Amino acid sequence: MKKNILTTAFSLSFFLVFGQETINKTVYFDYAKSNLKEISKKELDNQWSNIDKEKIQKIKIIGHRDGDGSYIYNTKLSRQRTSVISDYFESKGVSVDKIVQQYHGEEQPIASNETDGGKQQNRRVEIKIEFENFAVPSSFLVPEKIFSINPKKDTILQLNSKGTKLHVPKYAFKDSKGKVINSTVDLHYKEYTNSAEIAFSEIPMTYKSPDQEFFFNSSGMFELTGSSRNSPVEINKKLQIDYALAKKNPETNFYQLNSSKENWQKIQDIQPIARTQKQERINDESEIVLVAEFADTIFMGAPRKVHFAREAFNPQNMKISDGTLLAAGADKGHTYPDIVVGLNIPSFGVYNCDQIYRVPNVVSIQADFIDEKGDVIKNGHVLSMITLDKNGAFSFDPSHFMCNPKGQNVLALFTESKDLYILSKEDFAKMNIEKGGKYTFQMTNMTGVIKDTKDLAKYLNVKM
Repeated sequence: MKKNILTTAFSLSFFLVFGQETINKTVYFDYAKSNLKEISKKELDNQWSNIDKEKIQKIKIIGHRDGDGSYIYNTKLSRQRTSVISDYFESKGVSVDKIVQQYHGEEQPIASNETDGGKQQNRRVEIKIEFENFAVPSSFLVPEKIFSINPKKDTILQLNSKGTKLHVPKYAFKDSKGKVINSTVDLHYKEYTNSAEIAFSEIPMTYKSPDQEFFFNSSGMFELTGSSRNSPVEINKKLQIDYALAKKNPETNFYQLNSSKENWQKIQDIQPIARTQKQERINDESEIVLVAEFADTIFMGAPRKVHFAREAFNPQNMKISDGTLLAAGADKGHTYPDIVVGLNIPSFGVYNCDQIYRVPNVVSIQADFIDEKGDVIKNGHVLSMITLDKNGAFSFDPSHFMCNPKGQNVLALFTESKDLYILSKEDFAKMNIEKGGKYTFQMTNMTGVIKDTKDLAKYLNVKM
């Protein structure tokens, strides 16, 4: 392998995008190196001194690599480079909750990997510092259900009409100092069952292993947080959920989104069972009892309010056994059930019953958008690439997205002025995209037609 002798360079650009100021930076690295050179650090320091830190909404750090070396090596090195930049911002006092790391290895070159100059441009970390906060209209966000419980009693909550139940043992919550909570606890629950609900949730739908990246085909997701007297609480004893699957996908397992909201961790396997297997719930904690016995029972309540920002959570390191399965409505032979019983919730956060899969023929698209009249659509804020052949949706910066061009793809674009533009799956297919590159998409303004998640689901022909 030929070694290139290169210097570290730093580039910076300012421009207004999505109606908010965004600072874009690129840091270049020496061949096979991940250390931040002194010249780059000085440039970062100089720029940092001129930034209004209080208005920072998010810092995206995206690592890339040239084409030399194996896929595993390149992914590992781009991850190391993003971590170096993340460490820099954390040293400046930026909360880890505001930092999003991504690493693509050699998958997204901006220049040819056939020349030394091109390879130098590809060995980079892109930094996007975003200010202010764009809010997707609340009608496109999943409403939050809030259940108030007495934490001194065993409680079973019926979370929806499909049979999802949350089993809460007594004294299951603590404050940030570790003190057990005795006052009323509010449990906040959101559920995402279809691509319309996922579309603008900002929940990542990719699963990254050490050597490759997968996509999620969702069987159902939910988010659970807790508070008492308007202060966040933590889980002191693990909770359990009997979860009604939105779809029965093969090879479905149970995942938790980590605290940085960067990646998922598989925490339980879900095994198919025989139709003749006895339907039961294994009670592995004496405090959790069935509804018919001594527990308080609280049935599904009406949504009280919607929160736009999710609270961070701290996953606990603990050994978790497989959930048992309640085979309600199971088919002949081995099958996945309607309700998965005994899934463990060690900490508050976002959970996912999902199948992971590889996207065939994935391509990288640089996108421009025009309306029905051919006028450029300005101030695009967020692009959702909805996959109808799977149960999922993926959020992108409108200027660039990844997809399987032969999939059943629908594009939904929100502008800063909160106009909604749609490209149908039929119109996407007509573009006959065969490879990555720059494309212009002619969108239809659906602002007055699709006004909420239910309208979007109806348009997509998916069940709510």
